[in-house]
Amino acid sequence: MDSKTRQRLKLILLFALFAGPLLLAWLWYTNIDHAWLQPKTVNKGTLIQPPRPLTVDGAPTRSGTLSLKGKWTLVVAASDCAQDCKRSLYVTRQVRIALGKDLERVQRLLVTRRLPDIDLTKTQPDLAVAAPDAFPGFKEFTPPGPDHLLLVDPLGNVMMYYPLRVEPKDLHDDLKRLLRYSQTG
Repeated sequence: MDSKTRQRLKLILLFALFAGPLLLAWLWYTNIDHAWLQPKTVNKGTLIQPPRPLTVDGAPTRSGTLSLKGKWTLVVAASDCAQDCKRSLYVTRQVRIALGKDLERVQRLLVTRRLPDIDLTKTQPDLAVAAPDAFPGFKEFTPPGPDHLLLVDPLGNVMMYYPLRVEPKDLHDDLKRLLRYSQTG
């Protein structure tokens, strides 16, 4: 082998030494399943990315008008307030009470076409109730399934949802964490 060929071989090996790992990394990254790269979350509800605005300010309720700005809002959305809906009303009430000093930072809203067969003014005095037609932005938002529990942030964005049969501890843990780190509401 002459000296010119040896120098070319050294140059190729030197290039391969630096470019080889980059090429291998690129090939590996483009040909793998990236599920393990997704950020881990600790929330129990389903996070909505990006959060969707829910325009309901000034919507009529049985207790006047409602504004979603400034408070976290638990929205129980049910086509017919049957057994699961009644359970959700009870759970959201208990979770709100369990928040202790943060109780005033959270409000509750029931959006349904048919009211339950219980006297809500006595059993749920802190609950705002309205029909879906009263909320122009409510028709645009449809998570999977007809009935669900929505969590609306103090800016009026739906940012998480749960099934109506949510476990109270899961909802409470998510709310406590959000209230701890929230600068608004």
